[in-house]
Amino acid sequence: MQLPKPSAYLLLLLFLYPSPTLGYPADPNNAALLYYQAFISFPSNYNEMSLPLDPSPSGLIEPNEAIRDYLKTCDSVFDFANAAAKLKACDWGIRYTRGNKMEPPHDPLSPHLPLVRQLCLHVMTQAQVYAADKEYKKALENCLIIRKISQHSGDDNMLYLCVNASCHGLANRAIRQVLSMMPSNLTMLAWLEKELAQVSQRPNIGNALATEEQCALRLMNKGNRYLMQMAEMCRDGLPETDPTMKGIFDDELLLMKAVDEYSFVSISTFIEASRAHYKQTMVTMRAIMEELDTFEAKRRKLQHLYEQIEADGVSDPHAFYTSVFVTQSVGIHAILTQLRSDDNLLKVAIHLYKTKAQTRELPNVLPVGLPKNIFNSKVFDYEKTDDGFILRMETIGRHKDKPIEFTFRVR
Repeated sequence: MQLPKPSAYLLLLLFLYPSPTLGYPADPNNAALLYYQAFISFPSNYNEMSLPLDPSPSGLIEPNEAIRDYLKTCDSVFDFANAAAKLKACDWGIRYTRGNKMEPPHDPLSPHLPLVRQLCLHVMTQAQVYAADKEYKKALENCLIIRKISQHSGDDNMLYLCVNASCHGLANRAIRQVLSMMPSNLTMLAWLEKELAQVSQRPNIGNALATEEQCALRLMNKGNRYLMQMAEMCRDGLPETDPTMKGIFDDELLLMKAVDEYSFVSISTFIEASRAHYKQTMVTMRAIMEELDTFEAKRRKLQHLYEQIEADGVSDPHAFYTSVFVTQSVGIHAILTQLRSDDNLLKVAIHLYKTKAQTRELPNVLPVGLPKNIFNSKVFDYEKTDDGFILRMETIGRHKDKPIEFTFRVR
């Protein structure tokens, strides 16, 4: 018996709905590809939204209908961010061989960085709405996504490092807000501790310094005339309302012209000596950053090194390029120290919430053995309040050396 021939309609169905055994192309295994899709999925009015939301005096987040309606238009943004956060690899596809152009208004090799932070602000706002709706697990999961985005942003140079640190700080801020809104649930707090340990990696200044050094050495090879052109472009790109910065660039150009006259006869010898001076300075800087020393001891050494660099840059032509390219690592060191202290403060807060969940009371003093403030190697200042507690972080070189106060409410 001869079987009937398949109809054209049946063949079309088989083509449009293939058997699962045939398989589909694999999903991206590079998180950056998904983040880029999240960026182009932002609603056209995303820059007009004021995100994230500010808590009320009672510590609650009270999203209005406009915010809720806006977030509904961001479903694809959140879907891409959630998928990206589950991946380990993240290669942004940056062409590092081009070097840092240093052209205004920003580094053209990193156009995605402002959007990385914008994505974190959106995910944080969604976490706030979840918490307001008492969906605390979803809210905390969003906070963990921000932590993963911060890690994916990388630390390949100082700009990447600063965005990484900023987004990491946003994640901690969001977690503190959610903790102040949710009941003390021991199971959920234990889960949060475990999940935070999985995304605890912070930016590494060593990676950033290595990239900065390679870019600086490459630019030195281009010669002083090229750098003078770049400085003139930066100066001319400044608004007329910023005479101070224009004056700084004018001073730098005068120094560059003096160096140019000095090095005109033997430019190759001059550049080689300048590169050697810069390399030795970077060796010294990395050695200080890698020392197992207190924050204040490192800060003093870095400050002394930077002051020496500035002084040498005026008197020694070979040190001039070092004064131009060297990273102001004193401030970066303070930022990263605050980030480490912020992580420790969050661990202390979670411990206190767990204690409240177990005993129904907050301790009168902090228990021995809890993580400490990295700035001064001391315990955080702790104060019980009528509706929760306050933790204070002493700082050095940040916030005018004033303590930062974190208020937590216990529901």
